[in-house]
Amino acid sequence: MSAKLQLASFIRNGARATDLDLHGSDLADADLSGLGADSLNLAGADLRAANLRAARLSDCRLANAIAERADWTGATLRMCELDAVRAAGACFDGARIEDSTAVGADLSHASLRGARLTETSFARAVMRGAVLDDALGDGVEFRGADLGGATLVGARLDEADFRGADLRGADLSRGRFHSADFRGALLDGTRFDGADCSGARFDAGADPAERAGGTPEKDLSPFDQAALAAMRDVVAALPGVLAADGGPAAELLDRVQRAAGALASQNGRGASELFRPLQQVIDALGAASDQPPDEWKPVLEPLMKAINEGRPVDQKALLDALRKLEFLIPNSKS
Repeated sequence: MSAKLQLASFIRNGARATDLDLHGSDLADADLSGLGADSLNLAGADLRAANLRAARLSDCRLANAIAERADWTGATLRMCELDAVRAAGACFDGARIEDSTAVGADLSHASLRGARLTETSFARAVMRGAVLDDALGDGVEFRGADLGGATLVGARLDEADFRGADLRGADLSRGRFHSADFRGALLDGTRFDGADCSGARFDAGADPAERAGGTPEKDLSPFDQAALAAMRDVVAALPGVLAADGGPAAELLDRVQRAAGALASQNGRGASELFRPLQQVIDALGAASDQPPDEWKPVLEPLMKAINEGRPVDQKALLDALRKLEFLIPNSKS
């Protein structure tokens, strides 16, 4: 019986394929959606354009398999070996790849949108042009990987290892990379717009906050740290302000105003340049009889979207938005 018929029989009967040696098998274009398998040996198998949607594989070997354009959408691969797999253009959207290895794999232009990649190694993998937008994972290894031109927009990859990786032209905007390691990585043309790299390690002069000319929040004065926190408090309240039927959220705005006054008093001076736009926005919101003006919405909506999705709002984006609002407030342009 061919490998295709064997696996189709397991799927049809709702049984898991266990301890089968199907290395080198021809499974190109096979419909293996929903396949459940343990300790399956598919090393060197031809899985080109195969349908593996929602497959559930545990402790399986796929080393050196050919899986170009294969569809792994929503699949789960735990403790699997994908080393040197050739999966250019494959789709792993929403897949879970956990405690697995894909060392030296070819995943160029593959799609891993929203994939969960916990404790998996992509060391030395070729992932040029790959899409990892909104991918999640802790302790993922990309050491020495080629991620040139890849997109990791909105990805959350805390403690990821990017040492020596090629990230030239990659887009990491709005991602979260807490305590990630970027030492030795090639970062020419890499975008970190709105990314949260708290605790991440970079080579000297390569920290995106420093390259952008900004000041890391940990290096701000205590006054400006507190002012920044107050600004975030206001921005976090804006979705409710815009949606309110009875006008702005006066109670919260009043609380932030009191905090602002205390900050200025403790600092022994008036509101700093960092704080002035916030005060203008608070005053304008407090004076509004209904919702904020329509011309504010293009400025506010990107910030509110980030907050509603649980993404970080970085210091520069926050300040830029508040200064735009300050300009839109009547009598504040002088």
